[in-house]
Amino acid sequence: MIFHQNINEKNKSFKLFVFIILAGLIFPVIFFLIKTNLHYNVGKYLVLQGISTRLGDAKTLKIGNTSVNMEVVDTPEAMEKGLGGRDSLNSGQGMLFEFSNDGKWGIWMKDMKFSIDIIWFDKFLKVVGMKENATPESFPEIFYPKTSASYVLEVPAGFVQKELIKINDRAEIFAK
Repeated sequence: MIFHQNINEKNKSFKLFVFIILAGLIFPVIFFLIKTNLHYNVGKYLVLQGISTRLGDAKTLKIGNTSVNMEVVDTPEAMEKGLGGRDSLNSGQGMLFEFSNDGKWGIWMKDMKFSIDIIWFDKFLKVVGMKENATPESFPEIFYPKTSASYVLEVPAGFVQKELIKINDRAEIFAK
């Protein structure tokens, strides 16, 4: 009987020891994930890193002191066409390309009738690339960012200079 009690006490001690070790390993990982900003806000949406989240009804992008009313495109057909064939894009308007994964997404001026500024954003909506005053005459040239992007915003030419947009600026996206 005494021998049996010692085994139970040793078993309890071992279980406590394993629990303390596991807690000691898990706590720093959780702390690291919280500290490294596991999530971030995109307007009223909570987006987790590494998880593709569709913008849905998000239609306004705010960057700096200005807002852009956007048309969001996320199908291959709509992305290939982009703003091609349109006569113009009003001030305060833009087209946002939402990609399903990060990449060095190229933009061309096929069938374009007016110049635009192109802004690439990473998944945290940080500006990672820009091409100012891309002209219709530049086709078939393709413009690429230097680093991977998740979103591309096309706005009227002169927007970047007028709004003083620069690399590493952050944007927010809101539903109308």
